[in-house]
Amino acid sequence: MSPTQQVTLELQSETSTFLAFQFGKNASSSRFFLKEIQLNMTLPDAKVPTFQASNSSLRALQATVGNSYKCNAEEHIWVTEAFSVNIFKVWVQAFQVEGDKFGSVEECQLDENNMLIPIAVGGALAGLVLIVLIAYLIGRKRSHAGYQTI
Repeated sequence: MSPTQQVTLELQSETSTFLAFQFGKNASSSRFFLKEIQLNMTLPDAKVPTFQASNSSLRALQATVGNSYKCNAEEHIWVTEAFSVNIFKVWVQAFQVEGDKFGSVEECQLDENNMLIPIAVGGALAGLVLIVLIAYLIGRKRSHAGYQTI
């Protein structure tokens, strides 16, 4: 990939922990994605004080170039068998950022699925209310059938 086809977000602490997220762009499909995660970390009290992990074949956090990717749900991204990253409440846009504003939002599948639960519960409650109302009306009609008013 040429330099214009990738963007890197680097996070570094004073204790020599280095974490990098590299985003790539697929020109043919006009989509960007999290392509690579790298971690270099020093653990002074461990038997092996340096820990390194990287994976450059990821395809996570995907959105159309010019749009932003947003996900409130927790996503679990495996970098290696020994290292994974949990990402939640993420909102990123790697390419074609205009000013300091995010582009149109593309929500993750996990957030879209979370909306189905309240809709299903609401529909079930509405159906239950309708059944109770119909049963009440039928019961009222039957109770007046054998009596006459005085």
